[in-house]
Formats: sequence, C-alpha cells, structure tokens
Amino acid sequence: MNKRTLAAVLVLTLCLLSACGRRKTPEPAVSSSQEETILKLDTLAVELPRDLDTAAARKAMAALPELLAPEGVEVEELSVTFGTSHAATIQALEDGGVDLAFLPASDFVRLSRDAVPVLGESLRVEICAGPSDYGAQLAKQAERRDLTWTELDRARWGVLAEDSDGGYRCLELWLEDRYEGDGVADLSDVTIYDDWETLLWAASEEEIDLFPLPEEMAADGQSIGETEPLFTWVAAVTPERTELQTARFRTALASALENAFDSPETARAAIGAADYAPMEPSDLDGLRRLEFGN
Repeated sequence: MNKRTLAAVLVLTLCLLSACGRRKTPEPAVSSSQEETILKLDTLAVELPRDLDTAAARKAMAALPELLAPEGVEVEELSVTFGTSHAATIQALEDGGVDLAFLPASDFVRLSRDAVPVLGESLRVEICAGPSDYGAQLAKQAERRDLTWTELDRARWGVLAEDSDGGYRCLELWLEDRYEGDGVADLSDVTIYDDWETLLWAASEEEIDLFPLPEEMAADGQSIGETEPLFTWVAAVTPERTELQTARFRTALASALENAFDSPETARAAIGAADYAPMEPSDLDGLRRLEFGN
C-alpha cells in the first residue's frame, strides 16, 4: 500500500463510515395463487436492548407486519419490549417469553444455550502491509507463502482499541487460529491508535508495517491475509417456535429490515446494525473461538 493509495483511503474513510443507505419500496402484495405458501404468525413478540434508540426501534418494529407481508409472512399481532439487560432478554428467548430479539453477537455467544440466530451483521478484515521497507518485503513474501510468526513479530503493528471488532478482534482471531494461539498481545511491537484516520496516517508515514483494515477500506492495499467474517450483532429467535427458524422467515425478515430505515445510521441506532443477513448458528463458530478459546 503506497502513500498515494493511503492518502486516497484517508479521504474515503469518513465517507465510508457515514455512508447512507437507500430505502427500498416493498414489493406488491402476495397474489391469491401464493396464499397457500404464506407463513401466518398469530403473534410475534420482539425485544430489543434498552440502551438503543427506543423510539426509533418501536417505530421500525411497528412497521414490520406491513413490510413482512409482501415477503409472504403475515403477522396478526406484534408486541415490542425493551430488555432490562442482555442476559434477561436471552433468558426470555430461551423460555419462549420473547420470540425475536436483537443482541450484540458477543453477548449472545456467551449467554445463550438454545436460542437460534437467524440474521447477523458481520465484518471481514484485510491484514494490510504499509509502504515501509519491511511492509513491502512482507507483502512480497505473502504472495508466495504463509508468513511465519517470527516474520510477523519483527513488524511494527498498528491496531485500534481492544474492543474494536475491525481494528483488533478480527486480527486477534486470525492470529490465534494460525499461530498456535498467539495473539496481538504476544507481538513485540504494537501501537494502539484512536481511530482509522490516525492509523492510516501512521502507515502512510511508514511508522508501522502491518495493520488490520475493514475490507471495504482496503480494496487497493497490499494484503498479507484476510480474516473470516466476525459477527457483531444477531437477530435470534426462541427455540420454542420452529417456524421462525425457517429460511422463509429469515429471508423475509432480512428484506423487511432493509426497508425499515432511511439510513444505516438510523438502523444502527434502532436495532444495533444496518446489514442483517440470513445466517446459520455455525456462522458464530469464529466468535465462539475468540470468546472461549480453541
């Protein structure tokens, strides 16, 4: 990744982080010939974290029946509550008192036993080499073979805070999976930056050799590796209702949520994430390894 590329990435970074989505128009109502395949739900009890924007969340959830209908899901009665804690919401899911909940993926993995994740938002990170001499050397080596831990340990690394999914946790999982459990804390030279802008500036000034970068920000960079998707938020359903675990419901819910908000920022404020997509429980295996070890 040369200085010109890094400069361009710096300019684009704020745009990427503040990009707005487009509201889609729901498809026409289901025709009479499709009525026999309609998934009919007498009730749907939804719970969200209390620390989100409760007004925005309530408004979006109130629109769910209308948005689900064109996707072949009819909801007779919908209720919305806000949990006193993530643990309490997960317990309500397990017991069947709540049908659908939106939760941080890490809390879900740590606390859930039987609840079923049906949608999730994830991110993937590129491990990038900067324009420094050693960064360029590692990028060339990585084109031919996997880098050794000794080679990585000689590099000057730049990361974000330990609770940053893209700036730390994805890299941590990538390292642990490939280098016998060794992670960021085991590297000899690591600098923590406050944000992406300062990290990229340090790379452009050749103050660091290697650093993680979300894939949408790293399109033109020199990559030495790519992490698996790490989930940040999930929409999970109770194990008591198998009809909510079907592909029909997952797909319909993902489409409805895509149409429920005017912008990604509004979606994140209301339901934690903006890009929920259908998923399987096994998709959380990487996060489970990160939380509990291999």
